[in-house]
Parts: sequence; structure tokens; C-alpha cells
Amino acid sequence: MKKIFFFLIISSLFVYGCSLLNAPQIEEKEEEKTAENIIGKLKRRAIFPTLDAQSPIDEWVYEYNKDGGLEKMTRNDVNTLPKRVLNYTMYEYDSAKRLKSSQLFTRNVNVASGFSLIEERTYKYSPDSISLLLEEVVVNRQNNTARTFRYTYSGKRLIRMTNPALNPPGYVTYEYNGAGNRSRENRYSHLNLIYEYTTFTYSTDTLLVRSTVFDPDNTARTITTYQYNKDRKRTIEEVRQQKLATNQSNFVVKYEYYE
Repeated sequence: MKKIFFFLIISSLFVYGCSLLNAPQIEEKEEEKTAENIIGKLKRRAIFPTLDAQSPIDEWVYEYNKDGGLEKMTRNDVNTLPKRVLNYTMYEYDSAKRLKSSQLFTRNVNVASGFSLIEERTYKYSPDSISLLLEEVVVNRQNNTARTFRYTYSGKRLIRMTNPALNPPGYVTYEYNGAGNRSRENRYSHLNLIYEYTTFTYSTDTLLVRSTVFDPDNTARTITTYQYNKDRKRTIEEVRQQKLATNQSNFVVKYEYYE
């Protein structure tokens, strides 16, 4: 009798084991893969008070369309959990995949959607195959005012931009080194006087230092140094900002990319 009992138990265990082998297996959740068209593109840019700080004081996140063009840039409130969106910019492209327009929306508790359109930008290009940017029109939807930035080139190099942000408007000129890298930007007032300029220092073609100088007293306003990863993508931007002659403030920008 005992032999029959043990035989039945062993048989039952064998059948149960076989049923487990034949049963539908629980599917392992596949890790979400990054689309190939955005691998290596900027994913996040965050500002930190120091190089070693763990918590950012500002943050932007980047999303792309199926063609790999920037579709949305979102600025988050890093002081909320979960993070609340402060504002975001949407980008549109023409049939030639050139940036056609952008719209900036900011949080507004007084509208049903929670966001309102505050700024629109449209872009105009040269009619030839080079497609150089000629004009950028910025419309402020809050006060219905518009500013037009105009760009002038020598060959394919940008050499001048009108600056309607100044009142009265001024302009910016650009200089280049022998390797074709931008070496200096000069900002002129409406009186044709340089009031500020920026110099660029390179190692081969890699930008290392950017220095902005207030021209009348030759005081450095901002000195920015850059670090890169093995793929020569910018990872750290360290800024020393000279707000006043005796008051320096520093911050660090860190970059993350889609892998």
C-alpha cells in the first residue's frame, strides 16, 4: 500500500512539473530602447550651484521628432515633486527640415489649459540651396510687439547680426580664426561703439574658454570653461560670472545625452 501511495505522489509531482514547463511563461518586461534617430542628442541640461552639487537649481529636458529634429524643450520646476513644468517651447520644420517656427508657452493659472502662449519666433532663409538664416522675427504675445533679427554673411560665415533687443537697436559682428572657428563677437551700441565683446579659445576645433568683457573698463563679465566626453560632446560648462567689480557668482551647467 505504501508503495502505491509513494508512486501516486511521485507521479503527481511529475505531471505538475510538466504542466509548469508547458504553462505560459511570464514575459519579462523589455527595457525601453532609445530611438536610433536621437542617440547622442542632448537629453537634459541642468544648472547646479557648484560642480559637486547633487541637486540642480534649474533644468531643461529635450524631446525630438521622428526625423531627429528638436520638437519640444521643457523647463521644469526642480523644487517640486513630481517636477512641475514651468514653460515649454514647441518647434516646427518646413519640408526641407529647416526650423520654421517656435512657440513658447508658460504656466498660467488663469487659463483653462494651465499654459498660455507668450512668444512666437519665425525664421526666413536664403532662397538658394545653402539655406542661410536671414531673419528671425520674435513676437511677444503679451504686449503684441515684434523684433526682427537680421543676419549678414560672407560666403557661409555669419559676420553681422542686427540686435533689436537694444534700445535703440545695435548690432553684433563676428570674427574667425584661420581654422574657421569663431574667435570674437563684438557688440555695438547704436552709436557704433563696442560696449562688450567675447573671445573664444580653442584646442584644435574644441572650444575650451569663452570670455565676455565689458569694453569701457575692460572688466571680464563672464569666463566660461568647457569639458567634453570621449565623443567630444560637451558635458560640463563652468561659469564664473562677474556681476559687479567685487561680487562674483559661479554656477555649473551639466549636459546629458540619449544613449
